[in-house]
Amino acid sequence: GWDGTEDVSYMFCWDYSSVKSLSDAGYALTDLDGNGVPELLVSPVEDAGNGMIFDLYACVDGEIVHTATSGERFCYYLCEDNSIYYWDSSGASNKTQVNYGLDADTGLLYPKEVVIYDENENKENPWFYGTEECYDKESGFQFDKMSGITEEEAEDICSNYKVSAIKMTLFDEYVP
Repeated sequence: GWDGTEDVSYMFCWDYSSVKSLSDAGYALTDLDGNGVPELLVSPVEDAGNGMIFDLYACVDGEIVHTATSGERFCYYLCEDNSIYYWDSSGASNKTQVNYGLDADTGLLYPKEVVIYDENENKENPWFYGTEECYDKESGFQFDKMSGITEEEAEDICSNYKVSAIKMTLFDEYVP
C-alpha cells in the first residue's frame, strides 16, 4: 500500500520490486561507520543477496537520519568493508560510480572515491577519477578537481568495490 509519498523507498511501490508482503522484504542492523551504533538497511529479499540497499537510515544524537534511497536508475550497495557503492546512469553518455563512507557525526554519506563517465564534460576523454576533495555539497562533483583516466583504469578502480549480501531479518519476523 505504499504510494511513494511516505519516507520509504518508492522502489517498493513500483513493479520493479516483487515486494507484495512483509515476507518479501526485510532489514539489517549493521554498524557501517564503526561508532557502535548500527545503521538500518532495508531491502527486498530478491535484492539483498546482491547487496542492494533500498533505504539506509542512521542514528545521530538520538535522531533518525534518512541517509539514502535507491531509485530506478541509481542504486546503493553494501560492500564487504562496510562502505557503500553507488551506481547511477543518466543514459549512454553519463554514468557515475562512487564508493561512499558514512559520516558518524552527520549520518550522511561522503565520497571516498568517484569514477564518472561524462561525454558532455569531455567527448574525447570522458572518464574521470576523484576523491572526496572533488565534491562540494552545494555544486556537486567538480571536474576541475578530478583527473582524467582510461576506461580500463575506471574498471580496475570499480572492481575493488566488493559488494556483500545483506543478511536480513524479514519484516514478518520482526519482534520489537
